[in-house]
Amino acid sequence: MKNMSDALKAVIAKDYIQAFILVTIGPFSITNAYIRSTTLPYDITYLGNTYFSDARIVAVDLPKLSTSVDREAYRISIGDPNFDFRGVIEAGATGVSIQAEAGFMNTEAVSVNGVLPNEPYLASDMMYMIYKGKLDTQMYTIDTEGQILLNFEGSSPMGALGLKRSLLTSRDWMHQRFPLDTSFDQVFLGSGEQILLWGKKPGGET
Repeated sequence: MKNMSDALKAVIAKDYIQAFILVTIGPFSITNAYIRSTTLPYDITYLGNTYFSDARIVAVDLPKLSTSVDREAYRISIGDPNFDFRGVIEAGATGVSIQAEAGFMNTEAVSVNGVLPNEPYLASDMMYMIYKGKLDTQMYTIDTEGQILLNFEGSSPMGALGLKRSLLTSRDWMHQRFPLDTSFDQVFLGSGEQILLWGKKPGGET
């Protein structure tokens, strides 16, 4: 169970609450840059970092776990109509840090702990960590309204024990990513007899 400060528990216990989300993804290896976005209608600074209200966050899809071996991953979808992040994705983003935090607004008619009405609580003990982990997969999709989405999937701490994922690759892809690895070259030679001396020296010597 996640720990909450007494102040955060008091806010959540109110009859009316209003929440927002902060998403942080990165740093990406190719640019050392981050994606920092918020669902608030304006930019905010939290812990020295600026989160932009560029309407990129479309959905934060949390998992629903019923057993210890279920695998419904954490998914975050952002709008990317101009393919701004295509370069970092193609360069390889798997394994970078990804996290989503929930924050809350002051819904009282008066200031609370120095926070004005309708302003966000930005003290670290007033934020709730929804997910923090590593990026597993990422892909572009188009929704039913024609919006271009970049979908990030975080690795699940409750991953299925027998999960298998196919790796789609090619000889050119292998040469680009792993120039010294020639293991896939034989696959593209076409039909023909191949003699492989597994575990033996040339000439049949053991």
